[in-house]
Amino acid sequence: MFENIESFKIENIHAGISKEVLSVHFLKSNLLVLRTAGSVRFVFPEHSFDMHTGDIIFLPHGSRYDLISTDSPSHYVSIRFEGIISDPTPFVYSIADFPEFTELKNNLADMWKFGEPADHYRCYSIIYNLFTYMKNIDNRTYAD
Repeated sequence: MFENIESFKIENIHAGISKEVLSVHFLKSNLLVLRTAGSVRFVFPEHSFDMHTGDIIFLPHGSRYDLISTDSPSHYVSIRFEGIISDPTPFVYSIADFPEFTELKNNLADMWKFGEPADHYRCYSIIYNLFTYMKNIDNRTYAD
């Protein structure tokens, strides 16, 4: 999936709430979305994914999708990044067992937005560990 995860660059980390059906999205960069509470459905032209608490979805640059909140409200943390991707297929992972899941869920967006430079390095470290974790597990879910 990730050919060279050492070369990724974080563009933004954001925490938010999905409350309803959202409009069509077109991504200009790669995106990881961690579902921290609730459920949503990502609908692509040819397939869809259901996401629940503890899941993370990878959406490559150029993805077009609709987002439907199936639990209202549904909380998330999104990570926009640049990087070299060898498999540009959207997929979902369950990462509830990821060792730094609680820190991802509770602190990552605030560390990025309000933190000192050392906090930004911590964000990179957590995300690098997440890429490594996802690269080494086999619980990837493709379209239904």
